[in-house]
Amino acid sequence: MRTCQEDRQLSVVISTAPAAGDTPRQLAFVFADGKYRGTDTSAPSAHVAFHNQRNDHEVVLRYDTYDPQDSISSPSGHADVRFRWNGTSLITLDPIPSNDPNAAGSRR
Repeated sequence: MRTCQEDRQLSVVISTAPAAGDTPRQLAFVFADGKYRGTDTSAPSAHVAFHNQRNDHEVVLRYDTYDPQDSISSPSGHADVRFRWNGTSLITLDPIPSNDPNAAGSRR
């Protein structure tokens, strides 16, 4: 389990579930104003990491991205996604990669 800056209005905990076959499963659990607010996505990602925290109410998560032929140990890239807490809900500011393993640039 990894976390970003816990003393901020918005914080994130990355948790890893047992793998599905050879694919890891991770979710980012989001907390704002001291309360659990949900996860970054409804389906787990192969790898998501806390990238940075720009201010008290915005975090950036980095997702490994894969093309269909990529092995799980060799992602072809990454996508940075900004999330902002607006005081009542979490807003996703950038597109989250697909979780379809057959799609180019998926987070699996």
